[in-house]
Amino acid sequence: MQKKEIKGLNEYLYYEKAKNGLEIYLWQNPNSHNTYASINVKYGSSYYRYKCNNKVVENKTGIAHFLEHVSFNLSKNSDASAVFNKLGTFNNAYTDNKNTCYYIVYQDNEQKNLETLLQIAFNPYISEENVEKEKGIIIEEKRRSLNNPYYNLYYKAMENLYHFNNYRATTLGTLEDIKSITNKDLNDVHNAFYNPKNMKLVVCGNIDPEKTMETILKILKKYPEKKYQKKKIYFPKEPLTVLKKSDIIYGNVKIPKAKISYKLDRKAFKIKDNKRLGYIINIIMKCNFGITSEFREKLELNDKVNSFSASSMVDNDNVILSFNIENDNYQRIFNKIKRQLKHLVVTKSDYIAKTHSIKAAMIADFENNEVVADIINSCLTDNDNFDYNILNKYMTVKYKDVIDVILNIDSSNYSIVVLMPK
Repeated sequence: MQKKEIKGLNEYLYYEKAKNGLEIYLWQNPNSHNTYASINVKYGSSYYRYKCNNKVVENKTGIAHFLEHVSFNLSKNSDASAVFNKLGTFNNAYTDNKNTCYYIVYQDNEQKNLETLLQIAFNPYISEENVEKEKGIIIEEKRRSLNNPYYNLYYKAMENLYHFNNYRATTLGTLEDIKSITNKDLNDVHNAFYNPKNMKLVVCGNIDPEKTMETILKILKKYPEKKYQKKKIYFPKEPLTVLKKSDIIYGNVKIPKAKISYKLDRKAFKIKDNKRLGYIINIIMKCNFGITSEFREKLELNDKVNSFSASSMVDNDNVILSFNIENDNYQRIFNKIKRQLKHLVVTKSDYIAKTHSIKAAMIADFENNEVVADIINSCLTDNDNFDYNILNKYMTVKYKDVIDVILNIDSSNYSIVVLMPK
């Protein structure tokens, strides 16, 4: 087992690669009363299109989320949640664009908890009977989401931004695809992606690293190495333009809500590392649209905005800047955002202050088991290995880099979706 320092944080991760290919990361937090453990599969909702052996494979949308549901079945008459409940262990799972995560929070019974968690990922019971049972639950979940105005606002914005990008698809998938998913579809996906070589186990909390690692390696003897062909998410070539400039939808809201999204060309930015670019854009957005910004202060004072938020996302093709507004006069707010984007400012003192606050926040994060696990998982989702220089990579960003990014932000390509009261 290796012990490696996360540079600049005075924190250490314990690492081991098991014989079957599963990579294990442990973080010890002696001040905690419990332990957070997650098994992460590099397979998310956007993986319904992927490339293998130079061939494009297309599955049904929502299949990653469906598989997350059925994987909790351990046998015909047993499910993992019931086992965890008896142990007094909190358990849950989630699916995002690139990852499916199964996680637990426990205080004792470490071996039984980790055995059950690993069984969910490696050896679930997927039968026609439990697929049909789960299908009814997921269809009802989808129908509820279609009645959620905020959900519809977000996905309508994604549909209007992208022409072909896999992110257009909702995590739950379409009702038609959910209804047509079969036992065979799920087993095929499980065999293709739920392989130890495509998974990471992360355990953070009040553990003895040596004993915990020994326990994990003992459990893994039941799961031998399997052949695995590496797959890559496939995105069809995406035009730089948005698909639709504006749209109005209706929902159960009292005040209009608008989502304005700008679609920027990723190639316009010199910085190659997506996380590094995301970090810089985060600084720019906080300085210009954050809670303490002059822009935000004026919105609250002059426009009586009920709610306002700004966010950003970086992928291999695009940089997306998004703004959520709750106000009757959303068009006026939109015009103000548009003007601000053409006159973005980050002073050197602002840059230094934001950099120091982000560093302080990351240091503070290393008191919370779940947050540390999220940092590790996020890094492993984007890369095959954990970046032990993660903090220094951000801290060495130069002020000149921030200015270069500002100069390349083109605010001409946008889409606006308005959610109006019925």
